[in-house]
Amino acid sequence: PAVAQPKPKSKRKTALPDPFLLTTEMARWARERAPAANLSLETEKFCNHWRGKGETRADWVATWRTWMLNAQTYAQRAPMARQPAAGPDFDSLDWIHEDLGI
Repeated sequence: PAVAQPKPKSKRKTALPDPFLLTTEMARWARERAPAANLSLETEKFCNHWRGKGETRADWVATWRTWMLNAQTYAQRAPMARQPAAGPDFDSLDWIHEDLGI
């Protein structure tokens, strides 16, 4: 008769570590796999999101990698969204020199 192998133990789910520190390996991975994503901004958003939800995960680094891949996808889909919108320069005083015909 075949002997059943015990199931490997799954990792215990934990809350996001505080602080959540990026390793050199994680930064290198992000530069290669998510170069269009802003590493520090996206990591801050990641931490705020998961701390706010209060959920637990078995592998926070894998969860962060997924977040960064999504950020890369969004950055590639909307390259113009990262540019400031053209509009009036409210700091400019050029209007003083315009002939308004009044």
